[in-house]
Amino acid sequence: MVEPSEECADRIHLALSQAPGCHSDEIVLLTDEAGQILDANESAAAAYGRDRRGLIGLNVGSLYAPEAVPAATDPGQTRESLHVRADSSTFPVEIHTAGLEAAGKIYSLSVIRDISDRKRAEASHQAWKRSAEANQQTNRLLQQLSIDLLRSQDYEKRKIARELHESTAQLLAALSINLGLLRDADLEPSQRSKLLSETIDVASHCSQEVRTLSYLLHPPLLDDLGLRGALQNYAQGFHQRTGIELKLTIPPDFGRLDQGLEMTIFRIVQEGLSNIQRHSGGALAEIRLERDSREIRLDLLDHGRGLRATSVPHEKEPFRLGIGILGMRQRAERLGGTLEITSTDIGTRLTITLPLPKSGDDQA
Repeated sequence: MVEPSEECADRIHLALSQAPGCHSDEIVLLTDEAGQILDANESAAAAYGRDRRGLIGLNVGSLYAPEAVPAATDPGQTRESLHVRADSSTFPVEIHTAGLEAAGKIYSLSVIRDISDRKRAEASHQAWKRSAEANQQTNRLLQQLSIDLLRSQDYEKRKIARELHESTAQLLAALSINLGLLRDADLEPSQRSKLLSETIDVASHCSQEVRTLSYLLHPPLLDDLGLRGALQNYAQGFHQRTGIELKLTIPPDFGRLDQGLEMTIFRIVQEGLSNIQRHSGGALAEIRLERDSREIRLDLLDHGRGLRATSVPHEKEPFRLGIGILGMRQRAERLGGTLEITSTDIGTRLTITLPLPKSGDDQA
């Protein structure tokens, strides 16, 4: 190691102790052209966990963490790096280097600042920023789900209103007309008997429509018989109303589920069968329901024309999804489940997977 002359050393040591902009807790190192440390202040000794004299003679490169390879720094520039203490722990630093010339030799004076607090603050800010962005994304998702839910509810209301208008209201109008005709005292007995029979039929149909709508709003058998019994009953009624043959596969030991979970599955089946009736054009549909210790799997299959692909494929599924399927998806996602669609020109399969509650209390 080439040491400066005594006069030069005094001048350098003075510069070292009075490094411009240097605070008492900042590290100051004096190195020669080869990178050997010629002098260091007491803050350097404290920061690196070494005796001050133990620093002198080391190559400055030994102060860098293995993953932080020293790089040449032009005088006057500031850069960040990672330094290592005597106990092998690391800390981030900001290094500002200035050149000194004495007795024809070039030295480097480095002012080094421990920026651990700043890095922690930056990391905390980034974490807060990510959290804020995640919260914004969650809020946007909740807003969209709220909009979709309102749209789905509006769709359900319009569907029930249409049923009431197109069927029940007309039956009630016919019933009112017939009752008005029956009030005619001059009506022939045979005509009265025929009209009375027709009126009874209309009243019977009206009663059946009301029961059907009531069942759509809330199936009473779901509370009494559970999901398996309610679906069996609904499947029979669906076949009678639509003529579509329905194959229902549910294990005999399927058991009861949480009330909310049973209702969700029942509503999904209702909406799925409604879609099949409106769009599939097939004469056969299937419902398969099974469970294990972790989840429930529901498959709805039709043997119809399949879903029509969109001109711009969706990220996950290239199908034109109607409000019915979107409503089914929302019901599944509200319980942490998923809905997947597979469609070909010979039919469509909807697979709904719903997680079971971790507690087995509701799964008798």
